[in-house]
This record gives sequence, structure tokens and C-alpha cells, in this order.
Amino acid sequence: APRTYTAMASSEYESEYREHVSAATNKLDELECAASYELRRSICEEVEREIQSAKDAFEMVELQGRSLSGSAKTSLQATLRSYRAELSALRTRLKECRSMQTASSNDCIREDLFSPAGGSQGSDAGERARMLTTSDRLIKGNERLKNAHSVTLEMEGMAASILNDLSKQRETLMRSKSTLSYATQQLDVSRRVVQAMARRAATNKAVLYLIIALIGGVLLLTAWSQTNVAARR
Repeated sequence: APRTYTAMASSEYESEYREHVSAATNKLDELECAASYELRRSICEEVEREIQSAKDAFEMVELQGRSLSGSAKTSLQATLRSYRAELSALRTRLKECRSMQTASSNDCIREDLFSPAGGSQGSDAGERARMLTTSDRLIKGNERLKNAHSVTLEMEGMAASILNDLSKQRETLMRSKSTLSYATQQLDVSRRVVQAMARRAATNKAVLYLIIALIGGVLLLTAWSQTNVAARR
């Protein structure tokens, strides 16, 4: 279930990333056709916000992918590389558009000077649009933080489960070590008993040989004595 939730969340953030990239691309196309300096500046700010939102979604996909493994993780890493290159290309294009905007800034300033009312109205409208966009971005950022918190809690739960398994394995290893130590002690005791039995067997064998020798000596002495008595008669 956690992996299914992670995959669903990752897919959702990927969709959000594509939406922001598409919006940034469309606005860059509009920027190239914009005639007003104020409009170009407003579009540049919107493109920058879209790129930042796409970057935030990209980071969430990357965060979600850390809990994946195997072929799914390899596939996601390839996708992230393409996303990273795509973001870099958008930033480069935005930088080029801004350079063109800077080059024509004198003409735009002259235009604003000759039409102050229109410039003021455009500025107010652009400011309201920026405020609304900023508010939307804050709401989305708050949602991302909540999702990131959920992912963090999920990863903490997985880590706690892994630590619990490791603790159980450690207890098993400690019990195995204790059993092995007891078996070693018993083997030492058995070895000492066997050595004592071997020494006793050797001692008994030596005593038996000594008794046999004594008996043989007594028999020889008895036979010799009888032989001497018979010879005297």
C-alpha cells in the first residue's frame, strides 16, 4: 500500500510538472510576440513563476522516488534527467528573452513616458495578476509541504519498521551467541572428562600389568622352590 500511494503521488506531481512546463513554454511563445515593454516584463515574471512551480513539482517527484527500488527507480531516474534538462532549457530561453528585453528597454521607457496612463493601468493589472498568481502559488506550496510531511512520516514509519526488524535480528544473534558459548563450555567439560577417563584407563592398565608380573613372579618362585625341594630328596 505505501508503494502504491507513492506511485500515485509521483504521477500526480509529474502531471503538475508537465502543466507548469507547458504553461511556461506557451508564455515564452507569447513573450516573443509581445510588443509592450510592460507586457513583456509581466510575461517574464509569469514564466519565472511557472518554471519555479515546475521545479517544485520536480523536487517532489524526486523526493517520492527515493522510496522506490529496482526497475521503477531506474526508470524514474531517467525521467528526472530529462525533466532536469527541460528545466535548464526553459531557463536558458527565458534568459535570452530577458536579454532581448534589456536591449529594447530604452524604447520601452520612451513608450511609457509618452503614454503614462496606459502604462499605469497596465502596471495595476499586472500587479493584481501577480498577487493572484502569488496567492495560488502559496496555496500550492502549502499543499506540497503537507504532502512532503506525509511522505516524511511514511519514510519514518518504514525506517522504524526496519529498525525493529534489525533489533529482532540482533536479539536472535545474541541468543545464538549465548547458545554457542554454552555448547563450547559443555564441549570443554566433555573433553576434560574424556581426558580423565583416558588417564584412569592408562593407570588401570599399568596396575593390571604390574599384578600380572607379580603373579608370574610368584609362580616362578614357587616352581623354583618346589624344584629345589625335590632335588634335595
